[in-house]
Amino acid sequence: MTLEQIDHKIFTELEIEHNMFAYDDYDQDAVIAAVGPFKLVEEVGGGEGDGGGEGDGEHVSRVWHFEAHDVYMRITGYYASYDGTTWDSEREEVFPRQVMVTVFDSAKDRAN
Repeated sequence: MTLEQIDHKIFTELEIEHNMFAYDDYDQDAVIAAVGPFKLVEEVGGGEGDGGGEGDGEHVSRVWHFEAHDVYMRITGYYASYDGTTWDSEREEVFPRQVMVTVFDSAKDRAN
């Protein structure tokens, strides 16, 4: 299945709203029956201490991997403390890419 086919099954045939899917508020067994097993593999932002200053809000996103089809789908949105998270209705296919990251720890951090 392609992302378009998965998208059609979940959001058209099963009539699941995009924000309900993003919040994991749906019949997961029905989705698994329609598109096969899947899992949440990334979640960015969406809580206190995760980004922008007061009144700034922040970008949030969630990525699912539909394992049987090796398809990754991302839903993005916006988080603001006064209004919670608003999810965009568009979904996009994304692809994993590994990168090497260097972090710098203080001597105090390394002792723990």
